[in-house]
Amino acid sequence: MLNRLLPVFLMVVAVAVFAALPVVAIADDNGTTHEGKIVKITKDELVMTDKDNKEHTHKLNATTKLKLDNKDVQVADIADFKAGMKVRVTTKKGDPNTVLQIEALSKGDFKN
Repeated sequence: MLNRLLPVFLMVVAVAVFAALPVVAIADDNGTTHEGKIVKITKDELVMTDKDNKEHTHKLNATTKLKLDNKDVQVADIADFKAGMKVRVTTKKGDPNTVLQIEALSKGDFKN
């Protein structure tokens, strides 16, 4: 019985480790995240205020992921992002000028 269970157990562990590798790689690349409110946004730029009411400007590029109310959206939907919305910006680790993702909420708060 043990001779049959050991290979199955090892296979399950190997699959679990293999499945977790992309999650670990993504977590290492996430970089820095900060939250605030949208002042204005265009297809090229986001102007936001942080929790201390300090204004930040971020450049958007073709690889910037956009999310609105927890749904992926395209640059064509940028008009749906409105001034005053809560926003969370994730920049590349070690490079605060490269924006990886912009998330906005029309109501409610971000859940970590």
